[in-house]
Amino acid sequence: MIRHLTISCLLAMLTAATTCVAADAWQIVISDPYAATRQDENAVPQKAEEERRQESVLLDNEKARALLDYRLYEKVEAGMRLRLQRDAYDGAAWRLLAEALDGQGRAEEARRARMRALRYGSGERHWHISLKLGAWVDSNVVIAPDAVHLAARDQGDIGAGVSLSAYGSVLETSWGHGAWQLGWQDMLYQDFNNFALRRLQASFAMHADWRDDGDIRLGMRGEQAGLGGSSFYAGWAATAGIGGQVGKAVNFAVDGAYGRRNFASGFSDFSSWRWQVHHRLDWRVDTATAGLLLGVGREQTRLGFEAYRQLEGALHAGWRIRNGSDGAWWLRAGVSLMQRSYGQTDTRLFLKQPIRRKDNELKLSGALTWQRSSTLWGADVPETWQLLGGWMRNASNMDASAVVDPARSRDWRRWWSEVSVQWDY
Repeated sequence: MIRHLTISCLLAMLTAATTCVAADAWQIVISDPYAATRQDENAVPQKAEEERRQESVLLDNEKARALLDYRLYEKVEAGMRLRLQRDAYDGAAWRLLAEALDGQGRAEEARRARMRALRYGSGERHWHISLKLGAWVDSNVVIAPDAVHLAARDQGDIGAGVSLSAYGSVLETSWGHGAWQLGWQDMLYQDFNNFALRRLQASFAMHADWRDDGDIRLGMRGEQAGLGGSSFYAGWAATAGIGGQVGKAVNFAVDGAYGRRNFASGFSDFSSWRWQVHHRLDWRVDTATAGLLLGVGREQTRLGFEAYRQLEGALHAGWRIRNGSDGAWWLRAGVSLMQRSYGQTDTRLFLKQPIRRKDNELKLSGALTWQRSSTLWGADVPETWQLLGGWMRNASNMDASAVVDPARSRDWRRWWSEVSVQWDY
């Protein structure tokens, strides 16, 4: 009896367990679709809440400016990078990111961010102004050939200059943008008041995006110059170029131009067709820069007067020697070589016979630069002070027997120094 009871109990328990398992399985099968639906419905408000939370921590332009005033650069950087995760074409965020990186001394990253801000538009304004004031002292020493037994002539001078330029972007599209620039420059020498040189320049080019950090450009530029209050020359050129980035620190550019420069009466023999091609390679990190420039060009006048072929090469390097709250200090140095091969085939008053000659020019320069994010009087405008010095030598191999004026065949040496300040708005 007990055995039958025990077996009955076991069977009852097993039946109950089987029934529960079956019920659970039935409940799972029946409730799965509704559980998924309820989960999706709950996910919508959760996602919206997450988006609202991210928007609440995003820095707008006004708040970011206030944080920059208090030098909270890391917080601004984090906020702008969060904005750029949501919209990689936020030009204002790229601009503010550049200022935050500048404040941390990360100049190369800041430069790249400014390039993006220019490409996408900062959202504030699409134009900029640059003003530069400078003063210099130089020495022109002309050493005549020994055959004519003349002493060297020192024609030292002092001068001043001002240059003003405006530039910006227009016609912004999904594939590129247009870039324009207007420039005016005035140079005045103490000993040559009647020969002050004034120049006007204008250019426009369309930039098509190429890869992530490069572009292809095609455009035009014009120029006009006056000398001593009278017209000197005017010209134009078609331009084309390509630029890009190799790795994280190397940038390259190849630019070419072809056009004509027409001189006013009295200088019309110098009117010529001109072309030039330049290749630039720059390496930049936060604390140092280096670069290489190679160029070739030709100028052909109507009668061959002063027609030449030109080859040039230059190296430059820079080191950041200090970076503090008052700005960054840079020490820069450069060397350049240029050779011009002249083919003067006609006869002028100072020529006894048609000649050919080569001019070899060597130039050495150095500069101390102080880059500030604001002016000395506190205005929120980037400011750059520079002390520049250099020495050059231009030696001509022209035969002295071919000329009347010994200054036409010379060993020309010059040193100069310049101090300047530039504001970029």
